[in-house]
Amino acid sequence: MRCPDCSKFVSFDQLDPEIESSIEGVEIVGTVRLVLACAECGGELKEANLDFQVDLEHICEDENNDDSDLEVISEGGEVKDRYEGKGRRAKHFYGADLTFEVKCRDCEETFDVTTSVEEQASGFDELV
Repeated sequence: MRCPDCSKFVSFDQLDPEIESSIEGVEIVGTVRLVLACAECGGELKEANLDFQVDLEHICEDENNDDSDLEVISEGGEVKDRYEGKGRRAKHFYGADLTFEVKCRDCEETFDVTTSVEEQASGFDELV
């Protein structure tokens, strides 16, 4: 792909994922934005917005436990990519491993929840 900013045919760098999440019932739900940027100048070239949901499995010792007493106190993601197949017909996938730190306000316990998202490179939308 030709970058409109530096006018070169370039390879991609994957930027850190942008995560929006909330707790709904006993799940973390949200969207993560994956961005492929120009390896030369860093300009955003392609994006994919992927939805995710993760089940929360927490057993609280408090008898008055309510699912609404759970909150996400931190979230983060680490980019990854992989190939499926060999040679010219190999499919390239970009994605992220997402980690959420969740706190129960009743029992004060914190725990981590993880999930992964990925999209085939051809499924990304062009921004230019």
